[in-house]
Amino acid sequence: LRYANELRIPIVVHLGETRKGFETVRKNFRRTIVQLLNEYHFFSLKIQLVHHSLLEGDDADILMTSKVPVIISPQSAILKEVELPPVGDLLARGIPIAFGTDWGGLNPFLNIRAFVAMVRAQNKPIPRASELLAMCTRNPARALGFHDELGAIEAGKKADMTFVDVADTRSGLGLGSDNYANLLNTVLLESSSRDVSDVMINGNFFVRKGTVLTYSEEDLLADGNKLMAKLLDLGGEKNNSGPVERKGGSAPILDFESSPTEEEISESTVEGFKIIPKLNEGAETEKKIVPLRMDPPVPGEPPRTIKKVFGEDDV
Repeated sequence: LRYANELRIPIVVHLGETRKGFETVRKNFRRTIVQLLNEYHFFSLKIQLVHHSLLEGDDADILMTSKVPVIISPQSAILKEVELPPVGDLLARGIPIAFGTDWGGLNPFLNIRAFVAMVRAQNKPIPRASELLAMCTRNPARALGFHDELGAIEAGKKADMTFVDVADTRSGLGLGSDNYANLLNTVLLESSSRDVSDVMINGNFFVRKGTVLTYSEEDLLADGNKLMAKLLDLGGEKNNSGPVERKGGSAPILDFESSPTEEEISESTVEGFKIIPKLNEGAETEKKIVPLRMDPPVPGEPPRTIKKVFGEDDV
């Protein structure tokens, strides 16, 4: 944490995408994920919250006070059938929202429309077109710490721009209108990636009149397919071979108030985490399961006496 803070590198927290994960943290710490992070002063650091599909208690108020950006992937959340983020509550409190891609959500127009559908389903006011555009441009740049270089058409910033062809009369974009807000709203809600005619990166055209200038489209498609096959392999979705079993099984959820027996550990099948003590230099390297000792929080840092291991992912 200290080095990330000194180097101004954002800390990414994958937060409460599923009810199961949310309940796992609450069961072990007796508080929500947001309350836990706030207790250990994480929000005083440069941090991003990804997904954050579940809010309870004073979570929304904590986020509003901290002004930490929340990165959500509306289209991906719908496709994966996970918990949908409470976008209405986030908007009502002015919490910064940025759109992410996650799995397969590369089309910003689909993200915008999925987000609008979520807001409508939660019976909340639809954001203005300029606010929806900011969730694809200015807000992500600020969340990533690049707002001094990217995210807006301003002097001194890189000329990264996408041009949309609105000449097709079938799109119903109402080109006769001189109302910029209405035109932008129609472009965002009616256009698709097929309407993108040109793409400029740092002042140079990489796509011109719908043609990729810097990459053979055949090679791009082939390399993209190889990359997707590799990602599916890593995600346990090998083609024609069925799901891949996770090595070692799920880590047990441990009761922090008493030491678990070896039998309890071996029989546990609920995915959670185990506590491994940090070893001093020169100490024996054998790892033993021990109950959690909650040290008083240090501003800006989590307890130094423990290392949490969530499933197969070290955090």
